[in-house]
Amino acid sequence: MSVLGAAFGLAIVWIWAQPAVSPGGGLRPASASVSAEKPAVSEGRPAGALATLATLETEERMLELRMQAQQQLLENERERLAALDSTARFMMTLVGVFAFLLGAMAWKTVDDQRKSAEKNLEIQLKQFEQTARQQLGTMKADSDKALNDIESLRQEIHAEFPMFGRMKKNFGRTLHELQLACGNLRALDETYTGLTWDERQRVGFYERAMASSVLLDTREFNNQMSEIYRLLGVFYGSRYAVAVMAKDANAPPNRGHFERARFYFDRSIDANNANYLSYAHAGLFTSYYRDREAVDAARDYFTRAAEIGMQKQMPLINLAIIELNAGNAAAALKHLERARGRAEYQEDGSAPQPDTVDYLKACALALQGATTADGSAQRSLYAESLKLLRRATEHRDPWVKATFLEGDYQCKPDGEAYFSGIATDSALAEEYRDIVVRLRGPAVPSPEAIADAGPASS
Repeated sequence: MSVLGAAFGLAIVWIWAQPAVSPGGGLRPASASVSAEKPAVSEGRPAGALATLATLETEERMLELRMQAQQQLLENERERLAALDSTARFMMTLVGVFAFLLGAMAWKTVDDQRKSAEKNLEIQLKQFEQTARQQLGTMKADSDKALNDIESLRQEIHAEFPMFGRMKKNFGRTLHELQLACGNLRALDETYTGLTWDERQRVGFYERAMASSVLLDTREFNNQMSEIYRLLGVFYGSRYAVAVMAKDANAPPNRGHFERARFYFDRSIDANNANYLSYAHAGLFTSYYRDREAVDAARDYFTRAAEIGMQKQMPLINLAIIELNAGNAAAALKHLERARGRAEYQEDGSAPQPDTVDYLKACALALQGATTADGSAQRSLYAESLKLLRRATEHRDPWVKATFLEGDYQCKPDGEAYFSGIATDSALAEEYRDIVVRLRGPAVPSPEAIADAGPASS
């Protein structure tokens, strides 16, 4: 900075040392000589030719002197402007150099600070990582010691109290009996009504034995317990759904059954977080579209089921149904496009359901058309929806027929919910009525529907 200050001071001294040029310098003697040489001319002009010639020569010399004076003024002005221009250029150059040097010094300072900060951060991260590793190592050693102590205690208890070994064997048999008791459960809303009185009582009896698992090391039974918890979730989920469908004012649904179903589904997932059916069935028995908490849980279960079952259509189809009931046609279409590329519906080896995908896509397009203000866009969406509806109903799939014409205990018929705009469109109404008439005939399931059932009514 001292070098820059000295340079700037020298520039100022040099500027003030430049000679100042007076605008009139060197001209006043010439002006004086002009006045001295100007002869006195009387008001009366001489009559002779000689006098006239002398006067003209005098005027010519005066004009030449004036031109020389003006030329000298012009030259002086040019010199002054050149001096000013040179000074300005020098000052601008000096300022530019000064600014460049100042910027370079500032950048160097900032770069040094950045490097210092990076080095400090790196040191701090290494210290933190080292401290964290030490703490984790300590915690791991403590946990391993605690687990070893527990295992030693368990072995001592089993050695001194043989009954615990027998309890473990009895627990294994109990799991087997409970799995047999739940053998007739299916992931359907009405499955509870298909159980006999004896089957219901056996499920309730063996269910209590599951509580004893907290006293035992059940890790070797994790997969089996995951399945049993899933079946218990189906049991209580169906029990709640049957009560909801009954709509009996004297016997309202027990919300506790719904909560217990969710509890068992979550326990099933805890025991085996790769159990696809646990997520899928949990989604089915929480799909109550007017219950925001339940439908949010269903959306989460189906999303995780779609991630685990990479080839399964069912979770994506049910996510599309949830979005349709929420009025979100665009989201439903996204799920259906993903479902179209999957090779199985639900069970391993089950056939996909293209009719179901086409039908739900027709519903989504009809919903989009009903909410579109543009007449031409609406006509295009209605025409595409009708085309898909005709293709989806060619086999008169039982699920498609029931959903379109009858609805279920949660929703009115899809024909009313989504296709009323098409039914009243003068250009499309006749074709739509033909489809309705064909659907009202006997149901003829498609080969895919025969191979595998359609979506659960949930």
